[in-house]
Amino acid sequence: MSDSNSLLDIKLIGNRKNARNDLKCWNFEVVVDSENTNYKDLIQSVVDKYPLGYLEVPHVQYYDDVLKTFPEVKSNQDVLTMFDMHHKRKAVVLFISYCGPSESFQPISEWDFEGKKQPDKFIELDGDNYLSNPKPLREHDLL
Repeated sequence: MSDSNSLLDIKLIGNRKNARNDLKCWNFEVVVDSENTNYKDLIQSVVDKYPLGYLEVPHVQYYDDVLKTFPEVKSNQDVLTMFDMHHKRKAVVLFISYCGPSESFQPISEWDFEGKKQPDKFIELDGDNYLSNPKPLREHDLL
């Protein structure tokens, strides 16, 4: 990682009103250029991968491990402050929640970092495995 790159450990919570009870969040990591990333591009890179619902708005927070708080990120200045606070570690834990236009945003005020880690790629397995491919790496091989 170069000097201006930072790792974002993103916890996408989505819309809590529509969220599944058995999945705390969706985890993924992104490396960004901390000197050239602005608020709009940061949000757009997530929304492109995980689209918003109709009229939903993304809300961004990060974990401040010094103050043990979850400041909200709303502007380019907030993004710069976030990266400045984490310039030595080069890693930021970022939380993104989607909220409907008529819902009030409930900011994150606590998080269980020691708890069970959610999978990086969520795969839902149903109880009927008889249709699953026993050799998924050879899925498209012809006989």
